[in-house]
Amino acid sequence: MSRPVSHLFEVTIEVELPKDNVPEFLDFQMPTWSPGRYSVFDFAKNVQEFGIREIRPPNARCDARR
Repeated sequence: MSRPVSHLFEVTIEVELPKDNVPEFLDFQMPTWSPGRYSVFDFAKNVQEFGIREIRPPNARCDARR
């Protein structure tokens, strides 16, 4: 939480895939529940920014610009 006054968090997810079995797509989901509660929530409504940064080895055969 780099700016506590804003009440916002920065979240980073790093995914390392096996070199011999790389999927064509990767899906990420946010839960609609909270532990200990029987209600359904819309946590995604609070996401203000989303970005993807691809870091891959120089000899990789994938193209993220599709």
